[in-house]
Amino acid sequence: MRPRRLQALRRAAEVGDARAQMRLGALYVRGEGGLVQDYKEAAHWFRRAAEQEDACAQCHLGLMHLEGRGVARNHKHAAALLLQAARAGFADAQFWLGSMHMSGRGARQDYVEAAHWLRLAARQGRAGAQYFLGHLHSAGRGCDESKPEAVRWYARAARQGVVEAQAKMAAAHLDGLGVPRSVRRAVPWLKRAAAAGDRNCQEKLGEMHLHGEGVRRSARRAAHWFQRAARQGSALALCHLASMHLGGRGVRKSVLDAYTCIAAAALLGDAEARGHQAALQPKLPEAEARTAERRAQRAVRGIRAEMREAQQEQDRRKQEVLRDVTFIPGRRGAPRSLGRRYNPAFPEYD
Repeated sequence: MRPRRLQALRRAAEVGDARAQMRLGALYVRGEGGLVQDYKEAAHWFRRAAEQEDACAQCHLGLMHLEGRGVARNHKHAAALLLQAARAGFADAQFWLGSMHMSGRGARQDYVEAAHWLRLAARQGRAGAQYFLGHLHSAGRGCDESKPEAVRWYARAARQGVVEAQAKMAAAHLDGLGVPRSVRRAVPWLKRAAAAGDRNCQEKLGEMHLHGEGVRRSARRAAHWFQRAARQGSALALCHLASMHLGGRGVRKSVLDAYTCIAAAALLGDAEARGHQAALQPKLPEAEARTAERRAQRAVRGIRAEMREAQQEQDRRKQEVLRDVTFIPGRRGAPRSLGRRYNPAFPEYD
């Protein structure tokens, strides 16, 4: 943002323009427009806008109190602010309030209340709300248990890119839960979720390619998906790869590589892999077995490092929940939101 425009925005905020206060607070949150990121200053401007009943500012300030960013952590105050914004029709606030009631974090756990607010946000297109509402319908918590209704909401979230919802859609079509069983319809959802990094879908897609179930039989494609799942710590995928190396299917035939894979699976805690490792060890010279074990140890260290990095990235996203609320000023009395991105790091649910 140009200095002149920033100065004009600040002047408008100082004389009480709620929209300008909201925008200035958002710039401080993101460290944009030539401003240094400053949560305390952001909270100051959000508070001034919230006092004028700006729903977006109330939502931002509520989330800051929820996380303790720039203000004291105060779950009760956070819930009160989010409730004000949710009643005004702000979809992000409805989503977060429903999520808090669903997880019991920051508000009492109340599935009926959770379903109420999530439904309102879901109808406005909030992908995370659509996913969680599907979860509630699937489990019959706070609303009628209905697999078809759960699938309907999962489908909406999946089309917006929620990986977990895509995996749910694949499972629903594979198992016939809420929809007719159809492997053909499951495959596109499996591919989308697997490509986005869902380990279980990668394992399933690998097995389907290995056996030609619903997809073209291809050992090479199976190996591709097993390798991707293995990099995420899948002992099952490593066992499949070990078997494929022994037979030379889709990968080079190598007892050494097979032993490395099975040893890595054993190191990851797979009990069956330990038995296979003991059975395979006599087929290798002692020196090669030691080499394979060292390779397996290095591989597992790499896998665990990647898993730690993934967890750190998830924690980082959790700490940046404010970025998930998009400021779009709407008509008077009708705030709108484009904050439809789903943050899988929060809230947690069982």
